[in-house]
Amino acid sequence: MRIPVVDADALSRDFRPEDGETLAKLELRSLLVVPMQVRGTVIGALAVSRHGEDRTPFSAEDQSVAQALADHASLALKNAQLLESLQHKLRERRKAEEATPNFVALVQRSRELIAMASFDGRILFVNDAGRELIGIPPDADLSTVPL
Repeated sequence: MRIPVVDADALSRDFRPEDGETLAKLELRSLLVVPMQVRGTVIGALAVSRHGEDRTPFSAEDQSVAQALADHASLALKNAQLLESLQHKLRERRKAEEATPNFVALVQRSRELIAMASFDGRILFVNDAGRELIGIPPDADLSTVPL
């Protein structure tokens, strides 16, 4: 949206009455609002205004420059969001990796049989108590043990 000259007509036509009154007090003379989009989705708007009676109205060229700036800003915001998301995932992964040794120790020290097998019947894991119960030597390769 570009309102090159914000005068009394524009204030009453393009704005709510309460907003028009505020903008009149600020001596708004020209307004430019362009969408900030990423892949066709609007994520915000870039608004630029000129205040004071002697200010030059925004031109179509100003609007093109503002749109280019909004496009670059949109990409920067999206990239920042992606970076934040990746950093969050990395923090969660580190937490899980830090907890793994405790979980492994808990499973190995359990006196109950704990085992995992694949859907095709291969034994993937048997804890120490389970190996002892079903007679699998501690150093046996589980891929060779039949179910």
